[in-house]
Amino acid sequence: KDEPPAGANTNSQEGKASYYDASYHAQDPWICAHKTLPMGTVVTVTSISSGKTITCHVGHRGPYVEGRLLDLCPDAFSHIHPPPPGARR
Repeated sequence: KDEPPAGANTNSQEGKASYYDASYHAQDPWICAHKTLPMGTVVTVTSISSGKTITCHVGHRGPYVEGRLLDLCPDAFSHIHPPPPGARR
């Protein structure tokens, strides 16, 4: 098994991600929201169902819906998984 590079953070969390739309996404479409990670933290998000991966950075707090770990902008979310019909932002 390959070891991560020296200094790499190997912490991981598994949970549900949602998407939300806000005016600041036009300036930074790869920003995400997390409740506790420090602002500026770079996160890699992988969809378990599609296997696709994106990288974004924490720039806001949230999500505020119980059971969700991360909020992504719609563009970032759509790179890893198409939004379900009728999904709320």
